[in-house]
Amino acid sequence: KYVDTIGVLTFNATLADAAKRIECQAITDFMESPFRTFATLDVQFAPDLRMTVNVTSRNIKEYDHVRFQCVGHANPATVIWSWYRNDHPIKDA
Repeated sequence: KYVDTIGVLTFNATLADAAKRIECQAITDFMESPFRTFATLDVQFAPDLRMTVNVTSRNIKEYDHVRFQCVGHANPATVIWSWYRNDHPIKDA
């Protein structure tokens, strides 16, 4: 007699699961090693942004060189960067 079985795993994927491997194994009494199959999780998530500035003091004077850098990690990796000053887009930034 043949028996079909189904195993189901259900969980809420998080950022920590990105690129992790989920594996399913099946073995019976007559097998020496299990059959295996796996999938790698492609968890998509919004950019995690971090901004740095080259000035350590809040006392920025007129004509001081100030450099902001915004770094982000996201999936998909295609991110459109935009800079704003007082809620207005900065052209050619």
